[in-house]
Amino acid sequence: MKKLFTLILCVAFAISASAQTRQYIDGRGHVFNGNDCFLVTLYGGIHAYGNISDNAQCIGGAELVYNHYGFRASIGGAYGAQNTSHGQLGLYWNFTGNANIKHRAYIGVTGGFIQYGGIIDQDLLLNGASTHVDLSEVHNIKLTLPENSIAPTVGARVGIDWRLGRSIYLTTAVEGSRNFINKKVTFNSVEAQLPLEDGNIDIKLKTTDDPVPVNHWGLKAMIGISIRLK
Repeated sequence: MKKLFTLILCVAFAISASAQTRQYIDGRGHVFNGNDCFLVTLYGGIHAYGNISDNAQCIGGAELVYNHYGFRASIGGAYGAQNTSHGQLGLYWNFTGNANIKHRAYIGVTGGFIQYGGIIDQDLLLNGASTHVDLSEVHNIKLTLPENSIAPTVGARVGIDWRLGRSIYLTTAVEGSRNFINKKVTFNSVEAQLPLEDGNIDIKLKTTDDPVPVNHWGLKAMIGISIRLK
């Protein structure tokens, strides 16, 4: 996911570097909100699935945004912990296409992919072994999880770009999301659960397709700085 996030940023800046922005100037010679323009946004926030008070995770991300009157589009992603790292596209409708309106609100939909690790079923960890393991004889436990996977995610967002300066905006947004994670972890083999001769135990796990309870619905809140490119 880090490589994907880096690739998204590189593509975004490459596109923005070649973009030509037409400026719309009011009677005082100030551009409030450009049309046919790109914005680069850096943001932070929280992302939670299920109970927000218990599951909120910090995220940091970036987006390249394109505005064309009432049309708005974005590409970007964020990095976080516990099933929050993601890359996505967004299509939105600006409530105003007037370039001389200081603050621009929008609403729209997003879609992309989210990264997640294996979901451990506690019952399987406790009861999955056919042979009883006496933990009093175990000095160290090494738990090898499967590689991270990705799953589709979709969402709906509402946000506002607040003009702070000639080309600088404070960006705020709230996004509801739905992921399609549906994996759990089981033991790879019974032999891996037995104590080794040196008193250590090495447990290797793998994912299965069996459904387990997962918080699919989430909420993301973001705040950041956007710079309109000339």
